[in-house]
Amino acid sequence: MKWRNDETASAWFEGGVPFWIWSTAFGADFTFTSIDYPGAERTVALRINDSGIIVGVFTVGSTDHAFSFDGTTFTAIDFPGAQSAAFAINNAGVVVGEYYVATRTHGYSFDGTTFTSIDVPGADDTFALGLNDAGVIVGFYRLGGVIHGYSFEGMTFTPINCGSGGSLVYGINASGKMVVSNSDGHAFLRDGTTCMNIDVPGASRTAVTGINDGDQMVGFFSGGPLGASGVFRTTTTIGKVNFPGAQDTSARKINNSGQIVGHYSAVAATFQSHGFLLTPGP
Repeated sequence: MKWRNDETASAWFEGGVPFWIWSTAFGADFTFTSIDYPGAERTVALRINDSGIIVGVFTVGSTDHAFSFDGTTFTAIDFPGAQSAAFAINNAGVVVGEYYVATRTHGYSFDGTTFTSIDVPGADDTFALGLNDAGVIVGFYRLGGVIHGYSFEGMTFTPINCGSGGSLVYGINASGKMVVSNSDGHAFLRDGTTCMNIDVPGASRTAVTGINDGDQMVGFFSGGPLGASGVFRTTTTIGKVNFPGAQDTSARKINNSGQIVGHYSAVAATFQSHGFLLTPGP
């Protein structure tokens, strides 16, 4: 589905930040492609690498499965004996995600051959949400009902927290910058030890879930006069991302070519989601 942007390059300002109408964030032309795993009731696209390989989760019945998609072929990626979801893939093809057995969730990495469990010591549950090309993994863990963010490099877990709520670290880029969203509905860009708030002005909740090496970020927001939408942003500009005709759109990850993946629902607040790929350019 190809769309041309014929709108003028104008913006209005919310809290001093230019807020562009959704289509102008991507230049003159862009293409939306729907992604549905064959036979699945739900497909969620969660990450794309620079080769265009997409990973995510699909649901059949009440069972979740991780998948990869190279533009032609879908491949299931299931942690042996468990339900799974794939949250990220780097340019070496390493996948991270989660698997769940009984009442406990574990993180994992998969290098194409071997699955490796990732568990923060002492945690009740561990979730692996992102990684960069250096192999640094980020995510969050739950301990006694409280959520904490983390990074994992080599054999070392490091706590990551921004703001007053429990932190979920969704992504990390080549320079080590992280996007963090917390349980209070706020989003942050973490650079070193500094957390900069990057909420969408006027929204009651913002989650930023992806960052590329050019510090372009994507996520979603809800509440306030702007409604609910996927979002593309830099530190100075914000733009809506809405799949045409959809009621709900969430942008999840962006690669270094500006391709964005996420998911949308044709009916608001429905379980039946579809993945999407947005590609800028003619």
